[in-house]
Amino acid sequence: MTLSRSHIEFRSFTPAEAAAITGVQQGAQRDWRRRGALPKTEGWAKFISLGLIEVALRRTMGEMGMPHVEPSLDLHEAVLQAQAWAATVPGAVAFEDGLDPVGDFPMDPPRARYACASFPWKSELELTLLPSLGDLEPAIHCEPLDGVVLIDLKALGLQIATRTGEALWKVKLGPDPAELMAALNRASAGNLEAQRELANIGIFDWKVVQR
Repeated sequence: MTLSRSHIEFRSFTPAEAAAITGVQQGAQRDWRRRGALPKTEGWAKFISLGLIEVALRRTMGEMGMPHVEPSLDLHEAVLQAQAWAATVPGAVAFEDGLDPVGDFPMDPPRARYACASFPWKSELELTLLPSLGDLEPAIHCEPLDGVVLIDLKALGLQIATRTGEALWKVKLGPDPAELMAALNRASAGNLEAQRELANIGIFDWKVVQR
């Protein structure tokens, strides 16, 4: 098993910072969390990029009259696509010296530009992801509907990345702490492959491991 060449650290944001970035105030965040629209937390709530984008997406949906705080809503793929767009903003990703901005950021490029839903809303609202506006008609022409709501995921992602004012992600050399500790434990147990992998990144003392 080859150790990762690099890993990502996600910048985290307090609820107050999230409110300034997304426009969704802390009271609304708590209400959404209580209603199951946002994950429950133990202790102080923290947001990373995915959480910020989900809050902003839910706000956009609400402004368009869509049911936006239903716990059954599956926004995961739409949020991932908006995050991929956010990563294209200059300065959104910081790289440690020695890393290549082209090859050392393990995030897939965006595949969808828009999310759409037809009106009237179904009992369980679903967002359809579209690569371009040219894909809109084939996606909706089979159903009778009164209208279509279209959300620009690129604009959403770019807005969040720009409003944070600094890098959302920092790419650092070497495996993340959990992967490194697992390798150290395997090496200390006599796993030769783990020992070789650690030696390749300059770690030769694996006999004393904190468990």
